[in-house]
Order: sequence, then C-alpha cells, then structure tokens
Amino acid sequence: MQTRNLFYAEGASIPSIFSPACLVLWASCFHSSGAAGIRARRKEDQKTMIRKRVCSLIPLLFVIGCQSITGTYTDANGAVILELRSGGSASLTFMGDVENCSYTSSKQQVTLTCKESPVPTTVFNIHDDGSLTGPPGSFMPPLRKK
Repeated sequence: MQTRNLFYAEGASIPSIFSPACLVLWASCFHSSGAAGIRARRKEDQKTMIRKRVCSLIPLLFVIGCQSITGTYTDANGAVILELRSGGSASLTFMGDVENCSYTSSKQQVTLTCKESPVPTTVFNIHDDGSLTGPPGSFMPPLRKK
C-alpha cells in the first residue's frame, strides 16, 4: 500500500495550493472550524445584527417613555390637581372636590372628559416644557407636572 501526501499533487515536486489539505488549511485561516465555523460565523453575525437593532431602539423607547403624559399636574397653589393615569383614566380635583374623568391625548393636546362636570370636555394644550394650559379665557390655571 502506497502512502499519499495530501500537500502534493500526483507527480508534482512542489505543494499544490489546490490540494484538499491546502484548501482546508486556507479555510482554517479565516475560521478555525471550517464549514461549521462559517455557519457559526453567520449565526453570530445575525445575533450581532439583532443586538445592534435592539440597542438602537433602546434610546428611542427611552425618549418615548420620557415624554409620557401620565402623571400628576398641579397649579402653583395646589387648588387644581389633574392626575392622568395610563389607560385613559383621570381624576380632576378642584378645591377638594374630586371628579372621575377620562382623557385622550395627541402630540399637542389633552382632551379631558368629565361627565358630571358643568363643562364636560376641556382641551389642554401641551407646551414644550411639559406644562398644560386650558382653553383661552377659561378659569383653568397653567398646570405643571409634579
């Protein structure tokens, strides 16, 4: 039985770069585990890409979360307290009287609906500093988030 050298082509005196052993060696330069390594590398690239996408969304979610309208708003004297809760429920306290309300919000306005109030719907404007003001000419003072 004759032994065969994998680095030399048949009848050649110098190593062939296309011999099976050289090709495997060449592939191992890029990744140590050959074809399985290439698949693992692709999988790792996919994980990295997903990780980058998720990490790029975190600041966006943080900014959106910071601009949440929910919270407690009050005037300077504390006579008017507006509490906006998640899910669209709210309560308006005016001089100690509490009314249960609901609200909807858009980018620039909050619409408060209190069924038992003499004025059932009040539209508040949202300002850049996060404060709320009622309609012009209304009794409602500016409200700031606590």
